[in-house]
Amino acid sequence: MRHHAFYHLLSRLEMDNADQRIADDNASFTQQSLAFLLLFVGGVFQLVAFSSVLWSISSYLVLFLVLGYGGWLVLRRKLTPGDVVMFVAHLGKLYGPVDSLNEIAVGMQNHTTSRQRAVALLHTEGAEVPGEAIPAGNSAVEFRDIHFGYVAGRDVLRGLNLKMEPGKITVLAGPSGAGKTTTADLLLKLYEVGSGEIFLDGHALSTAGASTVRSAIGVVSADGAVFRGTLADNIRYKRPEATDDEVLEAGLAAGLERALARLPDGVIGGGEAAAADCPDTGGSSAFAGAG
Repeated sequence: MRHHAFYHLLSRLEMDNADQRIADDNASFTQQSLAFLLLFVGGVFQLVAFSSVLWSISSYLVLFLVLGYGGWLVLRRKLTPGDVVMFVAHLGKLYGPVDSLNEIAVGMQNHTTSRQRAVALLHTEGAEVPGEAIPAGNSAVEFRDIHFGYVAGRDVLRGLNLKMEPGKITVLAGPSGAGKTTTADLLLKLYEVGSGEIFLDGHALSTAGASTVRSAIGVVSADGAVFRGTLADNIRYKRPEATDDEVLEAGLAAGLERALARLPDGVIGGGEAAAADCPDTGGSSAFAGAG
């Protein structure tokens, strides 16, 4: 009886081990199958992309062969010119639907490539270099003997010296490629200067962290983008924790009085916007919702 119990326990252990091995084998097989499937799909898309090039060449090649062979048969009096023309016409009708399918395949390949690039960009981690803090507010900006080039030996900026006083408007004018956008990019630390130094209220940008610098600088793009949601959601995009009063203050500071006053639901939406003085409407509820 004791031997029977021991044998039964040993059998259960062997069954458990066998079940675990089967589960491990299934998991390994599933991973290998998924890897093979992804490899197969990638190969299909590459084949489609290559076949699209061959299709463009083959369409003209087939037409040339048909006309050549058909002309040879006409000379041998086995076909009439009308037969060749009719065959080419039917061939042209066939190419239309097939070419549409080929365009769909090419479009799928383009979308796949774009998706892969977007995913790679989203998974790229920024290299944040710690540095000293830059105080926010009205600050003086100074570019001191700046040299910078995107390609070694070809400087876009050569010895740039520029001072921008707080409270004053400074305009950079010049032809395309003069370095206006590059100057702004250097101020935001999107690139590191080749030589020289940029100062923000006396603080060297080279010793400050990129996130600290960008939090102290506001950027207004020439091509504005509005995201889905209320205008308040767009205004607090950088600071989701901003209060309604801060949102209204930011809208007024951006000179949006006229645009905000015409919104039927106000800047906050849903008729819940706080009242704010607006000189363009002469009232005290320019941002208030219609209710």
